[in-house]
Amino acid sequence: MLDYADLDGCVAPYKHGDECTYHCFDGFCPDPDGGTGDMATCDDGVWVWNNPPPIECKMDCGPPPMLDYADLDGCVAPFKHGDECTYHCFDGFCPDPDGGTGDMVTCDDGIWVWNNPPPIECKMDCGPPPMLDYADLDGCVAPFKHGDECTYHCFAGFCPDPDGGTGDMVTCDDGVWVWNNPPPIECKMDCGPPPMLANTNRGGCVGPFKHGDKCTYTCIAGFCPDPDGGTGDMVTCDDGNWVWNNFPMVCKQECGAPPVLANTIRGGCLAPFKHGEVCTYTCIAGFCPDPDGGAGDMVICNNGIWFWNNPPPMECKKDCDPPPTPDCASILFCNPPGPPYKHGANCLYDCDAGSTEVGGNDMLTCNDGFWIGVPLDCKKDCVAPPMPDCATVAGCIAPYTHGEVCNYQCDFWCYEFLGDNLLTCIDGVWIGTPLVCLLYCPAPPLPLDTIRSLCVAPYTHGEMCDYDCKPGYSKTGGDDMLTCNNGVWDGDELECKEDCEPPPEPEDRDLINCDPTGPPAIYPHGTGCYYECAEGYTYDSGNDTLTCNNGEWEESDEPLYCKPNCEEPTAPANTVLDSCTPPAPPYYHGAECTFKCAVGYTKVSGGDNMMTCRGGTWLLVGEQLLCAPSEYLAIAARKVTVSNLKCAQS
Repeated sequence: MLDYADLDGCVAPYKHGDECTYHCFDGFCPDPDGGTGDMATCDDGVWVWNNPPPIECKMDCGPPPMLDYADLDGCVAPFKHGDECTYHCFDGFCPDPDGGTGDMVTCDDGIWVWNNPPPIECKMDCGPPPMLDYADLDGCVAPFKHGDECTYHCFAGFCPDPDGGTGDMVTCDDGVWVWNNPPPIECKMDCGPPPMLANTNRGGCVGPFKHGDKCTYTCIAGFCPDPDGGTGDMVTCDDGNWVWNNFPMVCKQECGAPPVLANTIRGGCLAPFKHGEVCTYTCIAGFCPDPDGGAGDMVICNNGIWFWNNPPPMECKKDCDPPPTPDCASILFCNPPGPPYKHGANCLYDCDAGSTEVGGNDMLTCNDGFWIGVPLDCKKDCVAPPMPDCATVAGCIAPYTHGEVCNYQCDFWCYEFLGDNLLTCIDGVWIGTPLVCLLYCPAPPLPLDTIRSLCVAPYTHGEMCDYDCKPGYSKTGGDDMLTCNNGVWDGDELECKEDCEPPPEPEDRDLINCDPTGPPAIYPHGTGCYYECAEGYTYDSGNDTLTCNNGEWEESDEPLYCKPNCEEPTAPANTVLDSCTPPAPPYYHGAECTFKCAVGYTKVSGGDNMMTCRGGTWLLVGEQLLCAPSEYLAIAARKVTVSNLKCAQS
């Protein structure tokens, strides 16, 4: 099947050789740029096109689009796929050069397509351009097409008004002339020379003087405009006439430097000082006008001379710093209140609670920066006086005001250690060193085996007693000195233990050293002496240390035992030494040696062949080894009794 096409000339069943012809629907036609195959033939089960590829049926188009002010050419209805229509503007119209360029449409499967979208726009031609007074026209000729531009130029002796329009060109826009910058220019007449003013310089303009030119006037050096006169300082050329901006000014002479007032700041005027210039004076920071002096605070320059507004000029008096605040005093009020505290201000004072007046004035007055009067002198009261231990106080009662005196005495069981008997209240502080009364100490202790020295009764605070051990005794703890501290002896009591005699030196051991060694022949309590077995002896068990304990040498729970070594072992009869542990002397306690029958001897009885060193002696272990000459073995074979052998051996 083909889209938008009818089938003709064949019916089912379709036999070999049948031909089917295709026709586009009404309103459709074959695409001239497509295939031309419009018939298919059944060939042995396969449909074969006459001119492949097959036709494509494209839709016809409706009427082409219409353009304003344009004719259509090159196409008639019905409008088939591929038809082209061309557009032409009417007479008196032309395509807009700034618009589209599409001037042809093509029917494409039922749709009109532009060659160069967007389409052209036909714009109307214009009539003659507008005319301007005193201006020439340039750059355009009839007929005036859409987009044509005409330029205007003022006549000689005329120029565009700078305050008027700036439009100097019109453009034809679809039958209408449009200004580039509306409104259009206005050509105005030039002016002659500008007017003259006395004592001035003219600037800002040169001939020829065009409409809108401005000439400004400034006073010559040493002169300035009268502020009460005219203010016109500029003329403007207006279509051939000079026009003042205001009534013309009058130039007046300037003044020299304004007068100087002490302690003031001048403001409102700057050099050069013009006629009418006003200088105002204000007191500098920290000063104010004297209310009893002049009121003049401004001068005015009048044609070279300075005049005061209210003569005589004012006098500035210095403000005062904040009024002093004496210790223990407060300001009740100031009149007038501050800050700032102006010349003539008065401040009233009173002592604070807990303080007492002792001198000075209760009012101060500000006079040109200084407070007149002696500041009020208030002193603080004191808190309750100190109450030392072992002391009594008399001569003072609350409240304790400045100058109050307290008298102190130690109780009879105490004594004065340091400090003063009198304390005086001075501005809230008790002056003097508080009295210190301390207790006496009791008699000092005398520990066992010690000697006391350097202290005698009565024993006051700080008293020191020196202690030493008796001869033959040494220190084991405590302090060598006790100090009396407010009735109590500070320090630990000295402890002494008896020294020992030189340590013993038994035969079986040697003394190595003692710790601490101490002076020669001195062995204090706690000394440890260390031993080792003497030559020819061997360690067996126990501790190797003796300790001095309060004059006696004490051994540990297990004393040191040293055993004597053995001599070279002697072999039993008919035997020789086999081996020993250790293999060579010395043979220490516990050493072992084994024996065997000598060459030519044979074991007869006994099985043990070992001896052990015990306390310097070789002891047989078990039954003794008996060896007989080998020749007796033959006799033994002949039943020689063992007893005979023993006899023969003996």
